[in-house]
Amino acid sequence: MPNDRGQEAGERVGWDYVRELWSGRIKPVRPRFVGPEFPERDRRFLIEVGLPTDTWPLDYVFYHDELLGRPVDGLPGLLAVGAEGAIPIMLDRSDGSVWYMLSAPYLRTFVNSDLPTFLAFLEMFRVGSTAAADTGEENVVVWRRIRARYAELDPAAVATRTATMWGTALAEAERDVE
Repeated sequence: MPNDRGQEAGERVGWDYVRELWSGRIKPVRPRFVGPEFPERDRRFLIEVGLPTDTWPLDYVFYHDELLGRPVDGLPGLLAVGAEGAIPIMLDRSDGSVWYMLSAPYLRTFVNSDLPTFLAFLEMFRVGSTAAADTGEENVVVWRRIRARYAELDPAAVATRTATMWGTALAEAERDVE
């Protein structure tokens, strides 16, 4: 049951925070598409909060249909929740962590400790991609602030610059502006 911040036990960010960040661009998934293969906490999150419907200018698609929860070939225990282009975004059935497959043969990379935190990070990254242009703030300052916020919410997600999806993405964004 969510606490007064809309946060489930063990989650890094609250459900209300995710709703607020996505500001009307997140839609609950119909219960018939959220099968019993999902951990109970994630089932409730998908049904009550949902997945994004618009990630522009990023190239992410989230499943709100029968594609949600399909097994990923060669990766038992991982369920598809979306994709970036042709690259699956996956939820681990055993602990609710989020993974990304960089390329075959099955090179999976840690993304976040739970689905709500992944969605919060994704929206912060999307906003950060355009923040400097909109505010006149230096890009390097924006990316350093985002990295610090990520480290506060889910340290494992940015533990290294190459072994995690966010570590790599932030390192590339920071390198592009230096």
